[in-house]
Amino acid sequence: MVLLQCREREWYGDGEGAEAWARVAAEKCVANGFAVLRVPTENWKDVKKKYPSWFTPALKPTCNRQQIICSINYIHILCPILEEVADLLQTFPGGNVAALVEQGYHILVPEGVAHVCSDIFVVCEASSNIAAKLCPRGLRLLYGHYSAPVLWCGFNSAEQTSGSKAIVGNAQSLLVLGQCLQRLKLDHIDRTYKALRSAFFALAQRNHICFGVLRHRSQCCDTARGDDMPLSANEYVPLPYIPSAILYPEKLEFSVDEALRDALQNTTKVRGNRNPFDIVCLRLRTYMSDDDLLLHNNNGEVQKHLEAIHAEKVILKNARDACRLNRLVTCQHSSVHGDLEAALAAAEEADRKLEAQLEHPVVDWCQHNGWILDLPQLCKVNAMIERGLALALSGQYLICNHHGTHLHTLDLCWQHFTLTNNDHLQEEPSIATLAENLERSHLDEADGVSTVLQRHYG
Repeated sequence: MVLLQCREREWYGDGEGAEAWARVAAEKCVANGFAVLRVPTENWKDVKKKYPSWFTPALKPTCNRQQIICSINYIHILCPILEEVADLLQTFPGGNVAALVEQGYHILVPEGVAHVCSDIFVVCEASSNIAAKLCPRGLRLLYGHYSAPVLWCGFNSAEQTSGSKAIVGNAQSLLVLGQCLQRLKLDHIDRTYKALRSAFFALAQRNHICFGVLRHRSQCCDTARGDDMPLSANEYVPLPYIPSAILYPEKLEFSVDEALRDALQNTTKVRGNRNPFDIVCLRLRTYMSDDDLLLHNNNGEVQKHLEAIHAEKVILKNARDACRLNRLVTCQHSSVHGDLEAALAAAEEADRKLEAQLEHPVVDWCQHNGWILDLPQLCKVNAMIERGLALALSGQYLICNHHGTHLHTLDLCWQHFTLTNNDHLQEEPSIATLAENLERSHLDEADGVSTVLQRHYG
């Protein structure tokens, strides 16, 4: 079932029924086999008048009410409806659609459907645009590919920046997510999602994006002004790769404390941000109140750990700043130690390149088929990708883009690029050398920029 969050105007349109983009999104979901339950949301000015208490915990000084209206709607409107609907679906195992209608819920279902499953739910906003080939079975396979019980799989572009939201999970996990949002200081909901990345909450890979953005205009800040705004020209329709098998059929259950504690241990960078201080655990810490018990349990173990991570980042930043200053002060430095600024830039570029390599559709497909067992094999696959290895449109085998050759095993792939008499044999550097360079780069990135500094200064 898809829980579609939208306001009256977004569902019914203007006075003539036009511009009802939430209704368009719902009809697309129904056409793909999903049931859609409309969740009525509020404009932030109306919320401010009717429910001023909803704007607590305290807002961050840099955040305005428009940015956090989605968080408020999720916490105070969607979660109560989700809990009631989940209970109703399980109470009437025979024909629960009629029961929902009798209770006054606005639900759309494909023709002839009388029963809706209650195992997983999708939470969408009004402008979410479903992938053309996505169906309930495909979404279950995609969701089952991840061990995390909550998955964010909706974005407005292939770069996975902030935009259309689509969250998949069972009722209990989605309610825990709402409790996490309630526990934190209110902030932009997309930024908060990225700060909750952990075993509880995962961001889908680029090739698993299944909800994009519909043509719409935002009116969650000011309804009257929104009526005068031009329609957006953006409309992103993703084409997700649907896994053929479920890798993690069982999901762990999390409490709010467990979900937050897990995210506070995540030291990876926040996706889409190059700020060295913007890593998952440090961002989440800024959203938590200073008196949160989770930070002070066990003699403040979590707080001390976060402070140590922050101190390490400060030292690294100071070291980089000192390096740049040192190079300006003495021109002799580069001739003795090499170009430090270029080395640091190369390390950062390698880090971004490596992240893209690990999320490539070919790598993901090879992992599903058990081809990639260790780092050397991963580097060989990435070397072949750079030379033209790609996934066939059918998703059943790999091909060489330059020769159209069908490749059904890893050995055949490697043979095509290293032994078969074709122009790959004349490419420089050789693909074996390219794979070795990728492996060496991967190992160097284990310590990130610190490795460059150690090599530079000894």
